[in-house]
Amino acid sequence: MENFEKQPEQIDWERLKEKRALIYGNLEKYEKLIEFAERLKKEYGDYQDYKFYHFLVCSTPKSELSEVDFPGEDSVKDFIESLSASA
Repeated sequence: MENFEKQPEQIDWERLKEKRALIYGNLEKYEKLIEFAERLKKEYGDYQDYKFYHFLVCSTPKSELSEVDFPGEDSVKDFIESLSASA
């Protein structure tokens, strides 16, 4: 089980976990999630330093992370919110 503590911006990890589970349960949305994760890996050499990358792909970070989420349109939080809300 993942152990993501609340950050200063008060991220509701439980709500995001529920939304991520809905995405994982829908093949079309899951494929979009995988494409998004692959794009992050290509664009950010330090993608493994981001807590939200590990949250997105359900992986465990190897050490302390220096970043929480990606900036702007690459925000994993925004991606999850948007994809889970789409039909």
